[in-house]
Amino acid sequence: SGQLSEQSDFVALNADSYKIKDVFEGLNEVSFDHYDYVEIDPPYNSEGFDPKYKKTKLEIYGDRTYFDFINTLVDRCYAKMSLNSFMLLWFPTQDYPIFAEILNAKMDGFDRIPAVWYKNTQPAGDLEKTLARRYEAFFVAWKGNPVLQLKGLANVFEYPVISPTSRWHPVQRPLELMLRLSEIFCPQSGNTLIPFAGSGTSINAHYLRNQIPDSCVGFDINEQFRTRYLANLTYPSKGASDDKAT
Repeated sequence: SGQLSEQSDFVALNADSYKIKDVFEGLNEVSFDHYDYVEIDPPYNSEGFDPKYKKTKLEIYGDRTYFDFINTLVDRCYAKMSLNSFMLLWFPTQDYPIFAEILNAKMDGFDRIPAVWYKNTQPAGDLEKTLARRYEAFFVAWKGNPVLQLKGLANVFEYPVISPTSRWHPVQRPLELMLRLSEIFCPQSGNTLIPFAGSGTSINAHYLRNQIPDSCVGFDINEQFRTRYLANLTYPSKGASDDKAT
C-alpha cells in the first residue's frame, strides 16, 4: 500500500501541474518568476484548421500573426525565467528566420546552430524530389549566463519515435528524450515551465527528476490529452535517486 500511496502522490503532482488554460492566460496568472528551464513546443505554422484542438490556427494564435504569437510567447516566458536559465524552443525548420530573429531580439543569447532530434520515421512526402525528413530542430537560448548541467554533449539526439499505437497525443515525443533534455538544461531541484503541455511527457520527465510540489507548470486547452497522460504516467523507479549518485 506504501507504493500505491506513492503512486497516487505522483499522479497528484503531475495533475496539479498540467493546467487546462490558454497559454497567455496561464502565463499571466503564474506569479512565479524563477523558472530555470523553459521548454517550448509551439503549434507549427501550417494553414487553416488544427484537428487536435478543433480550432483554426488564427484562433489558436489569438488572432495574432504567427510572428506576433511566437514573439509574445518568448517575451512572456523570458519574464518568468530565473536570472541564469535556459529556454529550448522547437521550431518548424522552414521558419528558422522568424525564430532566430525573435530569439536575437528577446533573449540574452542563443545558439544559432539548432540542436536536432534524429528519429527513425518512415519515408514520406514527395520522394521523387525530396529526401525523407527524419529530424526536428530546436534552438537553445538563455537568460543571464547559465551553465549546462552536462557539458560537451553532441547537439544531435537519436531517439526512436513512439509507435502510433502507443501514442496518446499526435506529436508526442519520447520520454527518454525529454528526460535527457531536462538533465542537460535543468538543475536537479530546478523549476520547469512548459507553455504547451501537450502529451504531458515533459512534465512527467521533470517530476521523475524532482518531486518538489509545484516545481513545474504546463498549459494546454485540450482536457482529453491531460486525462490520457495521467493514465499513462511513468513512475519513478525504486532507488532512482540512488542510481543518480553513481
